[in-house]
Amino acid sequence: GSSLLRLLLDSEVVAYVVTSSPVPAAMGESHAYGVSLFVFSRRQFIMVFCALMFAMCLVRSLVWMVSAAAYSESEAEKSCFGAKCYEVFTCYGMKATTYHILEPMLTLTGLLAYPLGFRAALHTHDLPMKRFGFYVVVSAISRIAGLIFDLVYLQTCGAYDKNLISFVVSDQLLPPSPLTTGVQATLRTWTVWPKAAVDNLEQVNVNILIWDYAFLGAWAALILYAGIQALALSHLMEHGPYGLGVHFGIDQWDEVLNYDGIRRKVQREMRSAFIDDATLPLAETSLVTGAEYSYGASGTTLRKDPFRAAPMEAEQAYPMGEFYETEEDEAEAIRVLAERLAEEKDESPEAILNRAFD
Repeated sequence: GSSLLRLLLDSEVVAYVVTSSPVPAAMGESHAYGVSLFVFSRRQFIMVFCALMFAMCLVRSLVWMVSAAAYSESEAEKSCFGAKCYEVFTCYGMKATTYHILEPMLTLTGLLAYPLGFRAALHTHDLPMKRFGFYVVVSAISRIAGLIFDLVYLQTCGAYDKNLISFVVSDQLLPPSPLTTGVQATLRTWTVWPKAAVDNLEQVNVNILIWDYAFLGAWAALILYAGIQALALSHLMEHGPYGLGVHFGIDQWDEVLNYDGIRRKVQREMRSAFIDDATLPLAETSLVTGAEYSYGASGTTLRKDPFRAAPMEAEQAYPMGEFYETEEDEAEAIRVLAERLAEEKDESPEAILNRAFD
């Protein structure tokens, strides 16, 4: 276990994945950061969400700029007349509150927040991602609060406010209007929209309240979900799946194994049988007594050779290899050798000696 851990932690074994080219979800993305919508990698989901929301905010801002340059308000389209212009906290004065506050505020702040969120997800920066997650959650809560305000306004004043009417007269990019072109043109000429009068118009066969709240509720839920996913992603970027760090997870690393590094490390640690045999001590024998003799130019270095029975001088004195001082020593050595051979072959020493001298 410990050797495997050291192998995995070796600098040559683990190769970090470049963030701009992440590994497939099955190998690292979904394991490291989890999934969103049961299919997509959480980090990639946040990146796509930021890109789409930024594009929407940018298009909406450009449309506003072009519309403002070509806009001329007619008498029928003026927001107030006479003393009604001084009304603030009345049904007439608050008919366009959410329309004039929420959409411009969320659109302009989104032009700044969504690119920062995309960059934080791309480079896995935990603190900017946490700030982006808080922004998205707050924007979703603001949209939900706007829906509650519109419903309270409808129940209190008995009329639709401009925010709800804008979603059925094609003032927004999404959703498409369920009303005909003639009904939309009629509603654009009104300055207030009493519920009974709007619902009694001809060719209005759609419940405007259900249509608006179905779309706006789903939109707010999607944004809230994205904010929760962004906060979860920032937590994983900072603490990892177990709170011990981003790399302390089982099968959770955004990394791939470098098999070339593993092979090089294993080869370095592989022992050579030849080198191991060469480092073993020389075999000692009890048949003869080793002799020490001098060699070298000075003759002062001593060496013990276990395979020599006599010094160099004795070898020179007996050129035929007679290294035993007496015949009794030679006979004793032969007897010991015969006993050892007998133990190996299950024969008596006498039989082996007889066979050797025959």
